[in-house]
Amino acid sequence: MLADRSPLTNLMDQRSFVARRLALVVAFATAIVALTACATPTPQQFSPTYSKSDALLLFEDAFTHIQRRYVEPVSIAPLALHGVRALMQNGNVGSLQIIEDGDSITLQRQAVLLARYNRPTPDDATGWAKLTADVLLQASQAEATLHAMPAEQLYKMVMDGVVKQLDPFSRYENARMAANQKASREGFVGIGVTIKTESGLTHVVEVLKDTPAATAGLAVGDLLTSADGVPLKDMDGNGVVDHLRGPIGSSVDLTLQRGVPPRTLAFTLRRDFIIPATVEGRREDNVIVLPLTGFNVNTAAEVKKEYMRLESARSRLAGIVLDLRGNPGGLLGQAVQVADLFLDHGLMVSTLGRHPASNSSFTADSQQIAAEIPIVILTNGDSASASELLAAALQDRGRAVVVGTATHGKGTVQNLVEMLNGGELVLTWSRMHAPSGYVLDGLGVLPNICTADREPVLNAAQVYAKVEAYTRHAAAWHDFRNANAEKAAALRQFCPAALNVSDSDMALAKRLLHDPALYQRALAPTVESAAAGSAYGAGQS
Repeated sequence: MLADRSPLTNLMDQRSFVARRLALVVAFATAIVALTACATPTPQQFSPTYSKSDALLLFEDAFTHIQRRYVEPVSIAPLALHGVRALMQNGNVGSLQIIEDGDSITLQRQAVLLARYNRPTPDDATGWAKLTADVLLQASQAEATLHAMPAEQLYKMVMDGVVKQLDPFSRYENARMAANQKASREGFVGIGVTIKTESGLTHVVEVLKDTPAATAGLAVGDLLTSADGVPLKDMDGNGVVDHLRGPIGSSVDLTLQRGVPPRTLAFTLRRDFIIPATVEGRREDNVIVLPLTGFNVNTAAEVKKEYMRLESARSRLAGIVLDLRGNPGGLLGQAVQVADLFLDHGLMVSTLGRHPASNSSFTADSQQIAAEIPIVILTNGDSASASELLAAALQDRGRAVVVGTATHGKGTVQNLVEMLNGGELVLTWSRMHAPSGYVLDGLGVLPNICTADREPVLNAAQVYAKVEAYTRHAAAWHDFRNANAEKAAALRQFCPAALNVSDSDMALAKRLLHDPALYQRALAPTVESAAAGSAYGAGQS
């Protein structure tokens, strides 16, 4: 069941997809599916101060989802204990300790007993939720520092401790951060700027294309000084965002300073619904270059629109470059739809997990664009998750030559759960398998032409040598059917992931597209659907 979404909030300090490359591993290297349990209640208003009843609802919801949906079977007991211990490890808390004592769990301060709890069975999600809520109540009563914290800060500390025990890509976001994340995926109501607030001053660091801010003439470097007459100086970023928010169609009066010496300028902007652009194509002679910076709700439509706009030029088209370098991922469905634009049949990706709904296979339909037009995909070590899906799908189907370095190797899918307090729990719940059946998680995509050595490939002989090296290594790569960190690390030594964004890789892509024979030599053989299907059915990894 798709999540029942509340209205999107305005996000003025939302990082652009380009800026988010810096946060690749921590937060944004994700292929996300937004599925929530059909019985999940609508998010409700939680008390800003600690409430045991609120905490019990939140933790029971979280533990139950983890128990049912996480990609591997997990015991709730150690997760809950790590969560409460994360609270105790706060530097300002003092000497609170959680002690395991047989069938009991005790809360102590310097060996003095504060509370004793019966230990629930390891998989009793409700029992551990109650214990966690009880511990938080007792700890907040015993420690003034905890008592003074907003409830959401306490929940965040505990939940961070819980998900830290799962994997680097599972996470919990509070309501504000959840709104920010949702805005990056689905769009937001705003004026279309990215801001940075530092030392009490708020500067514009990006003006999004085709937005009210761009139309009005706001510029990178502008210092925002007031919104609707309210001074913005000395506000934090969240405060600035709150003053820039408003309903769609409403207006905001901004004053700003620009240049040296500074000039004071005034603007009135009408807020609009904005989906950040993830594709801004260009035509370089007879090659279409489509850089994809992420995958949000509009990416597939943008790719198609940009291709159709650029393809209409009169000169013959030699090919397409899909530039996925630095692309941290995003929505799984959008990556599948982009792959489907360039394929007319066959398996594109399979996902395998523990929850029945996590097991899927996606097959291309016959409605493709750019039929028979050669494609080169550029990758680097920051090409992750959904972008790896796209690269693997087109490479395995014999539809594209991949040039660059091995990709990030983040081949898992995250299930997004809307929590009762408006926050989000993002859980890894399946692994992606390329059409040939290999697991992307931990391994990534091996380029047909590896440029990790940063040596420019200048002639056909060098291309042949690179392709021969790929051919020798590809069999072992495609035989990676079960996630194994040690084996993946050994395989990746052949073409280490690097952060190259080299002009020489783009030049090589164009060289391949202008030389059909050389392109065909570099193209990997098509993987037959039957073979991929049997790999998919081989079992859970």
